[in-house]
Amino acid sequence: MLAGELRNHVIVVGYTHLGARIVEHLREAGLPYVLVDRDPAVVDDLVRDGEPVVVDNAKQESTLVDAGILHARTVVVATNNVETALLVTKKAREKNPKAHIIVRCYMDDFAEILETLGANEVISSSKSAFEGIAPRLAAK
Repeated sequence: MLAGELRNHVIVVGYTHLGARIVEHLREAGLPYVLVDRDPAVVDDLVRDGEPVVVDNAKQESTLVDAGILHARTVVVATNNVETALLVTKKAREKNPKAHIIVRCYMDDFAEILETLGANEVISSSKSAFEGIAPRLAAK
């Protein structure tokens, strides 16, 4: 199926460790998704398996259109690149005002900017890790 024909799907930007976990979750749950990553070597196995992958630069508006941004219900920005996160958030919001945009941000300084650009949720990976570790630091 062509990604542009999907409706009410999730677009995952970046096949990072987080992106791979999200894709696996979506596959197991049977939820429609499109993965966008610019590195063909990273997504080669998924492409061979017939998974919905757009191999291109997500910072380009045409790539988001190819991934079906106009009809996506959710966009998850899982890239490790802050510039990509900023541009994808901005362009995704411009193309689809109704999409729920979730951005993983490992640099807390960019959270407010991402929200200004249209992210509904900005999840700090360092804050999430801290919240998981801190309770374990109490003396026993």
